[in-house]
Amino acid sequence: MQNLVIFVVLGIAADDVFVFTDAWKQSAKEKALKDSINKRMAYTWRRAAKAMLVTSSTTGFAFIASSFSKLL
Repeated sequence: MQNLVIFVVLGIAADDVFVFTDAWKQSAKEKALKDSINKRMAYTWRRAAKAMLVTSSTTGFAFIASSFSKLL
């Protein structure tokens, strides 16, 4: 079970990368953000943070729930 921790971490991180990348691409369409990369990054973070929290939480809870399963 301890050897599978890397897959848990990668599973949670993969969701976050996809969500953040999508928010970054969407921020390119905002005209007010084109002049400053700092504003664009702040906008992207605010937009993606809630979705990343939800995806990470559900993945984490699924792994925790499966750890209590009698099936190995």
